Amino acid sequence: MNESKPNSDFRSRRIDTLPAGLRELFHRAALDRVRLIESAAVALRVGTLDRETRVLAERAAHKVADAAKMFGYWDATQLAREAQAAFDGTGPVAPNVIVRLLEIATELRHQFS
Repeated sequence: MNESKPNSDFRSRRIDTLPAGLRELFHRAALDRVRLIESAAVALRVGTLDRETRVLAERAAHKVADAAKMFGYWDATQLAREAQAAFDGTGPVAPNVIVRLLEIATELRHQFS
């Protein structure tokens, strides 16, 4: 499946066609999920992430990726997929991946704010 990135103003046209209330709902839900991803990354960093929160973070990243793709946020889609892959599984997460998760959360927050 070819997921080429459409021209940059596709996103703004697509999200701008939604009523203001729906745009706000989308952004609020995305930011709530980004906070969960960030919180889980911090817990990973300090060694306190439990399995349940890891699964919730993986699901949150998956939902962000799906919603971002639907509304044309192509960069956010890729970032969220990267976060989803990092939380997938039960094994340890490398320190450089934990740092990357924190960077991803920051970038996603920026894109949805």
